[in-house]
Amino acid sequence: MGKKLQKNKKNHQFQRYDLSHDRRRDSCNYEILSGLRFHTEEEHKDDRISSLPDDILLRFLYLIPFKDALQTIALSTRWRNLWNRAALVRHGAIEDIDCVVGDLLLHFVELNPLAHPERLRFQFGRGRILSAIIGLGKKLRLDFSKGESAIPRQFDWHLVLNSIDPTHQPPSHTTFVKSLNLTSVNYLTNEIVSSLVSNFQSLESLTIARCEGLQSLRVDVLSKLLNLTILDCPDLKSLYIEAYELQSLRYRGPVCWISLRGVVDIADAMLDFRYSPGYNQYYSYKHSDSLIKLLGDVETLTLSGGIFKTLMHPLPSRRFYRLKDLWWIDSSMEEYNIDSLFTFITACPSLERLFITIDPTSYRSPSSLSKCYNKVGKPARLRHLKVVKLEGFTKDEDVILLKELLLEAFNVEPRIIVATDGSYSRTIIKIPKHQRKNNLKMVESKSQRWKSLYKFVEELEDNIGLYSKHAHFDL
Repeated sequence: MGKKLQKNKKNHQFQRYDLSHDRRRDSCNYEILSGLRFHTEEEHKDDRISSLPDDILLRFLYLIPFKDALQTIALSTRWRNLWNRAALVRHGAIEDIDCVVGDLLLHFVELNPLAHPERLRFQFGRGRILSAIIGLGKKLRLDFSKGESAIPRQFDWHLVLNSIDPTHQPPSHTTFVKSLNLTSVNYLTNEIVSSLVSNFQSLESLTIARCEGLQSLRVDVLSKLLNLTILDCPDLKSLYIEAYELQSLRYRGPVCWISLRGVVDIADAMLDFRYSPGYNQYYSYKHSDSLIKLLGDVETLTLSGGIFKTLMHPLPSRRFYRLKDLWWIDSSMEEYNIDSLFTFITACPSLERLFITIDPTSYRSPSSLSKCYNKVGKPARLRHLKVVKLEGFTKDEDVILLKELLLEAFNVEPRIIVATDGSYSRTIIKIPKHQRKNNLKMVESKSQRWKSLYKFVEELEDNIGLYSKHAHFDL
């Protein structure tokens, strides 16, 4: 009996730690994440996970993907305290950041064979804090947003990535980092971060976010970097990128002077300038050509309608043959906004999914530009357009109008899904003739006649395939 129990115990330990089987790990992730979503969406029910012992919760953090593990910090005080318990706390000067992050990486590489996420909380200066997290997928996150905030001061930042210097051999434990996220770097910390990053010679993904005071950013990388994301740096005025293998460029922030060198064949692009003011004609002329060239081979795109009208008018006679997923952000459903959207998608013959967000706070182009756009005169068939997903549409009439205009201009009737404030979505369908209440011949208003043709029903989305989220929604 004792041998049998011992054997079962060994088998149990093997099943607990052996995560090499992809199907088993995916199943485990699904069960854990489902429980976490249960807690956040239906708080009035019993919480089946947060009440478990800390050791078990820590095990959950080790099992689920790194990005999802980070999101648990926002669930409750219990989960935040759990992360704090797992964190290594150290104190020192700002000059020690390079050393303490290096120690964290060394410990992760050499003393953590199961690659459990590890967290460092480093306090330096006058109440300032660096939060560093390293986890699965060789992802490193450096966040300077905690603690006492420095008085914002403008600074310029130059990052050199994946450089090879024969006179300098970086430590081996720094070369394994593939993905780096830098948050809230400021004028005090940018130089030490640049020095630290120079040791990373295998970076494939870089994210720079919420850097107040950053007015000029230059990123030089000769090889390996595939993804560059820059988010919410409110003071940025100029951006220079030299990268020869870049496949994804995502930018959200103010309109700034953009210079690209070696950036070709981008498959994924985000140009979200929704909160930007207009610029003069010189600025518009200087940027239109480079931005249009950037989008030549794009497959997934986010574009702000107001900036499209300001910077990219008139649209040249080129086509975006590879574009399949488009997220269009605009301030309203006014006629000239619809016209500018239709002007753009006319050049996208391979478009499969169209996402439209109406954000009343987003930048509005000068009203004089509305005269530059006319309705699409020559009908074009968007043969591959299957789904249109709408967000921020408060009037059913606007949804019906869009559906009718798509049919009129492009001779296409994609499935239209409308996001609501609740937990479900709606779709619009045509009412069978025998169920229509009004005699359409007696309805004088075109909008009333259209409204008599359609009704809205609850949409059951599967969140996969054509109905899944746009790649940029969760940034």
